[in-house]
Amino acid sequence: MRVLAATFAYNEGDKIRRTLARHPANRSYDLLVHDDGSTDGAVDNPGPGIIVLRNPTNQGIGAAMKRVFQYTIDNGYDALVIHAGNDKDDPLEIPLLLAPLENDSADFVQGSRYLGGGGFGNMPSYRVFATRTVHPLIFSLAARKRVSESTNGFRAFRTAILRDPRIDWRQDWLDRYELEPYLLLKAIRSLPQSEQDAVMRSLIGRAFSGPVTPHPAHGSDVFPQQMGSDFTVTQGPAFDTSKQMTAPLLVRLPADLHDRLRRWSTTNGFSMAAVARGLIERFLNEQERTAR
Repeated sequence: MRVLAATFAYNEGDKIRRTLARHPANRSYDLLVHDDGSTDGAVDNPGPGIIVLRNPTNQGIGAAMKRVFQYTIDNGYDALVIHAGNDKDDPLEIPLLLAPLENDSADFVQGSRYLGGGGFGNMPSYRVFATRTVHPLIFSLAARKRVSESTNGFRAFRTAILRDPRIDWRQDWLDRYELEPYLLLKAIRSLPQSEQDAVMRSLIGRAFSGPVTPHPAHGSDVFPQQMGSDFTVTQGPAFDTSKQMTAPLLVRLPADLHDRLRRWSTTNGFSMAAVARGLIERFLNEQERTAR
């Protein structure tokens, strides 16, 4: 399996230098850094054997990822690893991230700081709450698939996903931070509708206790391979419901989900906020009930 590991830099300074230096000299994958218009010179001489793509001006992380996606397709890679350029991901864990792809048990492996073996360092508590509870809850409801984290950038996937017309990753509006959650969402929602419905019933109806293949440092949500380019699902641990929201919750929904919520709310005489509160309360009540 030909693998490309890609990282991204925009004026990351010593962080991107440390990131690149942590890759072993004898590695089983090609290494690429995408410089999105940096002016600090940090990747002017990245080192031997490192592929460099450059944008003359900053175009956004989504645009940079699109260019790397196209590079993997044009150069015949079978899998792509994405990791942060700010020295927060450990390149030595790349073989572990790739293992489910290599043994044909997954098409997409998503890093998670909140599964077994994961860690989040000195992250402020408000960010822990957002990335551990709020974002995964909203994302899971949108995707109809339980994920333990939707914002971690450490992931690996087969490049066949990028050739799937259902993913449609070349859209202009995906040039910034939207592309990463969009890609995960679209990969999950390529499930047949019957499987999406089954996942939704599990999401609302019971706590999650199914098998997960943990990633030693980050944990991982693993999306196993099915015939063709569809995806089957596994489930992870239950949401942490020990913290309570004490301030207004601002959530950005995908446009199609927002429109569906608005239409249902209007038809049934509820505010969108009331529906969202009801769904969240129902979900948390079910988790607490089944945990007893």
